[in-house]
Amino acid sequence: MSRFATGAGLKKVAVTVSKLIVLDPGHGGNDPGAVGNGLKEKALNLTISLATRDALKDYDCTVKMTRTKDVYVALSARAAMGKGAAIFVSQHNNAYSASSARGFETFANSGPLLSATLDYRDAIHDAICPHLKSLGVPNRGKKRYNHYITRAPACPTVLIEYLFVTNPTDATLLKKSAVLKELGRLTATGIVKALGLKKKKTASPKSSAPGGVLYRVQVGAYTQKANAEAMLARLKKAGFDAIIVTESAAPAAAPAPAKPAIKKGSKVKVKSGAKDYDGRTLASFVYNTVYDVIEIKGDRAVIGKGKAVTAAVNTKDLTLV
Repeated sequence: MSRFATGAGLKKVAVTVSKLIVLDPGHGGNDPGAVGNGLKEKALNLTISLATRDALKDYDCTVKMTRTKDVYVALSARAAMGKGAAIFVSQHNNAYSASSARGFETFANSGPLLSATLDYRDAIHDAICPHLKSLGVPNRGKKRYNHYITRAPACPTVLIEYLFVTNPTDATLLKKSAVLKELGRLTATGIVKALGLKKKKTASPKSSAPGGVLYRVQVGAYTQKANAEAMLARLKKAGFDAIIVTESAAPAAAPAPAKPAIKKGSKVKVKSGAKDYDGRTLASFVYNTVYDVIEIKGDRAVIGKGKAVTAAVNTKDLTLV
């Protein structure tokens, strides 16, 4: 599918919408990026970007990273990787000479743009901003600036500045692994919304698991949906990849029907091979005859025909007829 950019300040360029996503963790190698409060930007950017990549694995797209380890990659080489991509996302953390500066902001280039760029920037910004706001981080806004990396790639490009390494409060957040992972996950959420990505169709567990064995880890089971959603949010905030699986509760097993009790007047037969109550052997014809229970006390039953007593036996050796 192709789209054309229109409107003031936009180049008229055909844009082919693909499912290739390029993630660009800024700096690396001998270029540490911003440094402050014991932090190096290059390491933060890579951790966040890897979390974004992992969160996109469940979606119908291909993810390319400009680097996956601590190496230097020239800006021109990074930009070249955007050829044919649906979006190029450059992931950074900020710095300023005044340590009071802090907050979150996103950028598109200030020059001519490909058609979807501003929409993509806004979708990513809106996916991340509420979470940072809940942590007390100021929203510095959706901006435009003529960075090389927002200008050079041949696809819609967004640059993210998550937090300031030079601000002590922002730096405290950046030192938490769970915060970095959540920033990566939320960036993926914004990309999914921007591109309208769908989840991959997955094979059934039996066919996809090695050797047909699948090991599941369950945290909890809830009868109230709100409780399940609250736990899901906690797990994702902690950096775990979690989903809610809905199952129908198994109906309670019906109680076994009560076994009819042997009582006075019951018609019974003596089980084959059983002995009388005192352990003596019974005549063989006894086992083939239906008797009346004349008297019963505890587990001792007196059986016979009418009022004529045949024997006393244990109730466990009788079957109702």
